[in-house]
Amino acid sequence: MQFDLAFMEPNPLVEVHFRLLKAHVRTHGPLGRWITFDPITQMVHAVLDGRTREDISKRAFRKLCGRFTSWDDLRHVSPDAIAYLIQPVTFADNKAAQISAALHRIHYLRGALSLDFLAGYSVEAARAWLEALPGVGPKVSAAVVNFSTLGMPALVVDSHYQRIAKRLGVVASKASDRAVDRSLARLVPGWMTTDDLQQNYFLVKRHGQTVCHHSPNCRVCVLKDLCLFGRRRCDGF
Repeated sequence: MQFDLAFMEPNPLVEVHFRLLKAHVRTHGPLGRWITFDPITQMVHAVLDGRTREDISKRAFRKLCGRFTSWDDLRHVSPDAIAYLIQPVTFADNKAAQISAALHRIHYLRGALSLDFLAGYSVEAARAWLEALPGVGPKVSAAVVNFSTLGMPALVVDSHYQRIAKRLGVVASKASDRAVDRSLARLVPGWMTTDDLQQNYFLVKRHGQTVCHHSPNCRVCVLKDLCLFGRRRCDGF
């Protein structure tokens, strides 16, 4: 499938970023700061967050943090017990097994539950190491290196981001998660910092939650003129 990007700015990711930022500041004021976790904590948080409403994943995360004094304590708990605690997150059984296996794998490879050593790696090498762990794909690896105390610049692409990118026509509609991640990563300009990419993730995710959801409100979308899907849909109204 070929994409006509002539109607877009030279870099659609940058254009989308600044349009959403301007709209957010106009309506809600300046963006706040992220709460920064250590990398292990961020990994657990990101796994729970996958394909799950934010309020549900946060409750499950707080429950784990309140129940265990350390992730090493959680490592000694059975996946079934973890699954019980994190209900009703999506795919709770799978996520519990993945979290347990990842914690065991890190401890086996490093002799301790810490990912701080990744600070000495390049972004690409750190993400590759993480993605060798059970349950860690492109979204989780990017979240760990970007949102944690590692503070590395990486674009986090969740299901909202994928949906919006496909509707815009920036990536193929049937592209895999990994293909979407790689295609969008190539659009990230060198000047975007870790903070910029954190803001970008928040802005695109919020747009996906409030406007460009599964039944999008294209008429009020600030990206409508950039969007193949939106322009076709609005032409039909």
